[in-house]
Amino acid sequence: MSVTTSETLPTTGVWSIDSLHSTVGFSVGHHAVATFRSTFTNISGTYEGDANRLSGQVRVEDITLTGLDRLKSHIFTKDFFDAEEFPTFSFDANQIDSAGEELTLEGEITLRGVTKPITARGSFNGPQSVRRADGGSSVRLGIDLTATIDRREFGINFNSEIAEGVLNLGWDVKIEAALELVLVDES
Repeated sequence: MSVTTSETLPTTGVWSIDSLHSTVGFSVGHHAVATFRSTFTNISGTYEGDANRLSGQVRVEDITLTGLDRLKSHIFTKDFFDAEEFPTFSFDANQIDSAGEELTLEGEITLRGVTKPITARGSFNGPQSVRRADGGSSVRLGIDLTATIDRREFGINFNSEIAEGVLNLGWDVKIEAALELVLVDES
């Protein structure tokens, strides 16, 4: 494979998500005046160039939260992720269109055992050959994606009124994935 920054997403090879250098974040309106944000680490998945497919999975327990342990405990309950019954959520895109560095992905997201169609938009960088600290090298690809879901469609209905007609949490959740992938099979 010739390695240069491309105007199209690579159409060959199998690329593995580098969990150390990738995150999936989410944000939701909070108290009607601010935005609550958090991230997940330890993402796994692949991009298969010849199949034009990107798939990934995240373990709910790998959420990054600061502050109260009570908040993290609540996030894992049936009010939100129901981590005991549904320890992971996943994304699978089988239609990826690229125009220049812009991407549009059509696929499905599965959260709390509910699978719904989703459209994600974003960009990519690479592929790029990278020298590693150990003297070896690897070929890398970066993909950044954004999508918005209505959490009620996945059974995440918890909310409370903080003032007359004003809800504590927004229904729309913005999901942002920052993925770094490494070429593991050139065929």
